[in-house]
Amino acid sequence: MAHRLALAILFTSLVLAASAWPRATHAHGLWGHIHVTGWAIENLPTGELRDFFAEPEVFNAALWGSAFPDSGYFPQAGALAERARDYGEHAHWEPYVQDYVAWMIENDPPPWTTLASQQRVAFLLGNAAHGLQDELFDSLMLAQTLENDNGGQDATDPGTDGFLVEDGHIRFIPTRFVPMDAVLAVMDGRDATEEDINAANDLMELLYINANGPAAAAGFADQYRDVIPWTRDHYLDPDVPGSLVSEITPTMRYMEAIWERLHGRFSDDQVVIHTFPEDPRRLRSYQAGTADSWVTFVFGVSVRAGSASFTWEDTDGAPIAFQLEGTQWGNTWPRLMRLMPQVDLTPGA
Repeated sequence: MAHRLALAILFTSLVLAASAWPRATHAHGLWGHIHVTGWAIENLPTGELRDFFAEPEVFNAALWGSAFPDSGYFPQAGALAERARDYGEHAHWEPYVQDYVAWMIENDPPPWTTLASQQRVAFLLGNAAHGLQDELFDSLMLAQTLENDNGGQDATDPGTDGFLVEDGHIRFIPTRFVPMDAVLAVMDGRDATEEDINAANDLMELLYINANGPAAAAGFADQYRDVIPWTRDHYLDPDVPGSLVSEITPTMRYMEAIWERLHGRFSDDQVVIHTFPEDPRRLRSYQAGTADSWVTFVFGVSVRAGSASFTWEDTDGAPIAFQLEGTQWGNTWPRLMRLMPQVDLTPGA
């Protein structure tokens, strides 16, 4: 029997106090973020957003933006470390993205005719892409690494960066760009100053995001190749939800959704931007209890917990029992929802 999914979303207000957002760590290599974002931009359909990125400095702003949230995690001293981590953590999540969108609409609305305005928008799109990629990678790929390699974040994060270098995929090395006026405005209420943000980006640029950074990452391949061998073989597998290649399409569609939000054209019927498995792919397993049996919906805006309802039925209309989970980091305002079947499915259906 075939299984059918139905989704109903009651679209609700996106206002959320930042203090309510879950605290998390990152688990996606920075060279992975930069390249998934670059590949997503290169795969945009013909139209105004693809044309927007034709200017190299605009493209570069998006690539640096895709690394920016993790600048807060680079090692600092004393109280600066706490302030840097606080702004970096906040920059991962959708409430920050929505505040940035609102700031742009009020202070620098479209059409963006100057390079400075275009770079502000591009930085936002790259910054937002980073957060979505972490939710995808942490919620889907890390589950695969745990099941198949008994490995975790500490190996998978640097390991996948090293594998990208080893496999010759490093093409983008961005130069630093941070639109400090916009970033400071949407960080209102947090302790990090312009000097703090600059210091953290200085360190990220010095230690890793520079022309010598790929050589530094290459050592991770030797360190983790035998620790996470399944992940080494599948980190670019488009059939594995959460792999770097599987992130390209949802990243592209998320940037398109934010572009629509910036223009005031985003509507409720645009909320769902992607699913895993992606047609014509099928679930990799019919067996409950494995990540290969999960169905995942990805959203172009975070969805308030409890406002999305799902049904999963076989062809006779009998319900399929499942557990509904948001991201690895909580269900408060996720950009994805995972449906985990609690019973084995029908093979081949």
